[in-house]
Amino acid sequence: MGNSGSQKISVGNAVRYGDLWTKLSMILMGAGMFGHQQKIKGAFVFLIEIAFIVYMIGSGIHNLVMLPGLRLSDIKGGAKAAAWYYRMFAREYTVYMLDRKH
Repeated sequence: MGNSGSQKISVGNAVRYGDLWTKLSMILMGAGMFGHQQKIKGAFVFLIEIAFIVYMIGSGIHNLVMLPGLRLSDIKGGAKAAAWYYRMFAREYTVYMLDRKH
């Protein structure tokens, strides 16, 4: 594969020397593409970011908390309830549930 004119630039140099679109792309995904004449691609990437944010606000946070390692309470006493959530995976996979020591 030949070099197509692209070069590696550190994040620090991109922040320091990058144009407005480069800096804006650090906050809004796709802004750099949109600003550099790749409007459809930039809009598509931005819509993916918005969809991810909406998902995380809607149900993603709840799904993350349901993972045993991220629970806010101990698994002790709630092991049967947690096992119920993973019953569909138990036939094909080995499911390990870990709890933290106090």
